Amino acid sequence: MDPLTHFLDGPRAVRAFALAMHMSAPWGVEVRDNAVLTVLAVTSGEARVTGVLLEEGDVALVRGPEPYDVTDAAGSPPSIEIGPGQQCTTVDGRDLQEEFRRGIRRWGNATDGGTALLVGTYDRPDQAGGLVARALPRLAVVRRDRADADIVRLLVGEISREDPAA
Repeated sequence: MDPLTHFLDGPRAVRAFALAMHMSAPWGVEVRDNAVLTVLAVTSGEARVTGVLLEEGDVALVRGPEPYDVTDAAGSPPSIEIGPGQQCTTVDGRDLQEEFRRGIRRWGNATDGGTALLVGTYDRPDQAGGLVARALPRLAVVRRDRADADIVRLLVGEISREDPAA
């Protein structure tokens, strides 16, 4: 591949792990999955990402692979840990995979909690567009008045479908 093609191809994001997360307070998640980039869109309620309050419609980009926290708006301490391969446990190691599964791409401590987020995780630099991912700050927040609400609605629709190929 020539350098120009490589550069132009680099920003494209592919093969994300994606799900809808539904939580009822109090809740806190420590993410230690080593992902290079995570996209979080708040579709209802409020949440904090590394202490920054996000409201409905806000989108956050978290550049990894360092750990970070996602909590309720009050900033409750993490009681859940997400590890590599999306392994979900309590902080003391109890497996939560089945307990928090709510369908094919739905996860959380409640079926319809007060907070809902879309989560897209890119494990490897080539999946997240390495050049773009490296240029981002550790946390970039796009507030709802600047985010593309149509794209978020499209993603909500796709993730909420139970079709295997959605």
